[in-house]
Amino acid sequence: LQNLLDRWMLPAAQVAAQTVSFSGRLLDSLTGAPVPAAVVQLDELNRRVTTAADGTFTFDAVAPGTYHLSVRSDGFSS
Repeated sequence: LQNLLDRWMLPAAQVAAQTVSFSGRLLDSLTGAPVPAAVVQLDELNRRVTTAADGTFTFDAVAPGTYHLSVRSDGFSS
């Protein structure tokens, strides 16, 4: 029985350790233009990335879950 439990537990542990990439594109709501050099933060993880010239951003190795995003950029209000 223990051997059977060990085989069942290993896949569950592997699933819990999986991560995903999360990406998006930040656009100006009035003009539709990309917003470069904005700071995008995953609040719960306190992780930040900066948007590229085309407004894109990516967070790598994020555990599955629910997160809040914060965005800061010069010239925009929150």
